[in-house]
Amino acid sequence: MTGRKTSTDNSTPDLLLVPPHLKTTASVTPDNLEGNIDQGDEERWTIVPQGVTDVVHALQTSMLIRLRRPPPDVFSHFSVLAQKNGPIDVHKLTKWLKYVDSYRKVKTYDVADEVKLLVDMCGEENLVESLFCLSSVSSMHHRANALLRELDVTYSEAWKMAKSRWLAADVDPSHVYPLMPVGATETLASADGKNAFMQWIAYVDEFNQVSPTRFYGTVYVVVFLLEHRPTKELAELFHLLRGAPHMEKRADEWQRILAVMHPEIVKEMEPLWLASKMTLEEVYGLLPIALKKTLVFDVVNEPTWLPVRNELKRLLDYMEKYNAEGMKERITYSDDDLFKLLMRERTPWELAEFFHWLRGVDGMQNRAESWLEQLADKHPEVAGKLLDVWLERRTDPGEVFESMPKEMRASLATSSQTKKNRKFILLMQWLRYIEKFNNPHDPQGVATRRFGDDAVLALLGKTNTPDELMDFFRRLQSDKHMKRVAVRLQQSSRQLLEAAKRTS
Repeated sequence: MTGRKTSTDNSTPDLLLVPPHLKTTASVTPDNLEGNIDQGDEERWTIVPQGVTDVVHALQTSMLIRLRRPPPDVFSHFSVLAQKNGPIDVHKLTKWLKYVDSYRKVKTYDVADEVKLLVDMCGEENLVESLFCLSSVSSMHHRANALLRELDVTYSEAWKMAKSRWLAADVDPSHVYPLMPVGATETLASADGKNAFMQWIAYVDEFNQVSPTRFYGTVYVVVFLLEHRPTKELAELFHLLRGAPHMEKRADEWQRILAVMHPEIVKEMEPLWLASKMTLEEVYGLLPIALKKTLVFDVVNEPTWLPVRNELKRLLDYMEKYNAEGMKERITYSDDDLFKLLMRERTPWELAEFFHWLRGVDGMQNRAESWLEQLADKHPEVAGKLLDVWLERRTDPGEVFESMPKEMRASLATSSQTKKNRKFILLMQWLRYIEKFNNPHDPQGVATRRFGDDAVLALLGKTNTPDELMDFFRRLQSDKHMKRVAVRLQQSSRQLLEAAKRTS
């Protein structure tokens, strides 16, 4: 290093001047010669051992901090650059950055101003290269990343260069995340946060196109973000993204996956859906059950059924809340609208189970009965399927009787032949259920509890006269599979009538 002329003007003092008490006469190479000033302003040379220079630099930095010299004023004295836009000495850049950190402890120096100075002095490409180098040093990792993020925000060319380097080096999106504005954004559920996320997801998309070995899809994005962001924040972000160009479909996919991983978040998302007047179809598409378009549903498996039932009930609740708010604008959904949607999306067996369960919910009985009747019209086989399910569960025939469509429990004396025929079919199915219920055997061949003829007649006798029941049993004999049952019930009915006459 050559000697430096001293100056008596008011410019910043030369940082490499050596205090007199550190002077030495040791023999060293010319690289260790440093200019010095004495009281007579006469240029001299002080020979400084290499190891001492770092100590001197630290002392001088401390002095400048006490003097509160602004970072731009001392930049040139750290010799970060041999010349403007020339190669950067990363070691000296590190020292200047640490000086800035120390300066910030006593005064304010905005990071945007810091980056502007570095870009002006070093050039964008030169600076990006050096900051990448620094980011690999553990002690400077976060510092370099913060500057890279600010470069991303302010200098588009720097971002393009950085992205090109990352893609060429096959840098994983998870490693890029902290280097970009998205990593430092306070919340993604904001306009700035959304833009920062869009920048990162654009990198993910490009990475997927060029990476020879890895692909990061929809599930990866949600899983990764959950490691860095609160669930509620992500729910709000994904909802916000529905309004971004070409993002609605992807945003909905992310919301569904989020709901699958954290079902409790659906409750947090519902107010957002209502506020934006999302349709029933849109909300259904965001529920976890929408991911199972061809669900092979086992209604016998209660743990499997409960999530489905709860989500269908949530959709029904959403419709009621939507209607309550939409009444002001006369935009509402009818029960028929929801029924048609459910018929399109779910299996008849699921809906039959759901509607039967819904009958026991306060205020829902009439709606559930109506839906059950419509379902029976469109899918007569549903009743038989449900009876098989209930049989597997060993559901008491009395409970089954109460669970079947209410028209089955009405009087047989009806003027409508269609209703007579339907009631006949329902009652016949129920009696078949009782026959199967009364004849199951465990592996040891021991029969379980029975449901007797007297119990059957007691239930049927609540809404039907003895004569009506006799007519029903005679008609039932026309079915070869039920003839024996019909004859037996006729006999039991006569015996009960005779017993009643004798006691009267």
